[in-house]
Amino acid sequence: MVKQLFVSIFFFSNTTLFNTIMESPQQYFSWHKGIQVRVHLDYVLRWAHQFNLSAESSKYFKSLNQLLDLLSLPKKDLLGSSWSALTRTFPDLSPAQLNHVLSNYSTSQRPKNWSPTPPLSMVNDNCIRIE
Repeated sequence: MVKQLFVSIFFFSNTTLFNTIMESPQQYFSWHKGIQVRVHLDYVLRWAHQFNLSAESSKYFKSLNQLLDLLSLPKKDLLGSSWSALTRTFPDLSPAQLNHVLSNYSTSQRPKNWSPTPPLSMVNDNCIRIE
């Protein structure tokens, strides 16, 4: 019963935080913010581990974890990464979500190697849907 309660909390926390970050690129799409939110999520994941909820927290924070991993990549590494490398490294982010992050990431200019191949017809697929 308690485990199921935390599964629900993890699921809704992941969905809410993921969607909030994706819908506020000016506020969150930078290395500094990625690191800041990553540290706070790590506190939650360590707490879950202490209470034998590691598997559940890993499963239900998967999307948020990958988004924060992307945002907290050192800028040099991120700028040097190709679209294909990024899609392999962050498989839980859809191409539309990855493109949204890269298109709005705080850089002076978007590197050409960040363009999806073939070009995506972008549908509003930036958020996690609760169905």
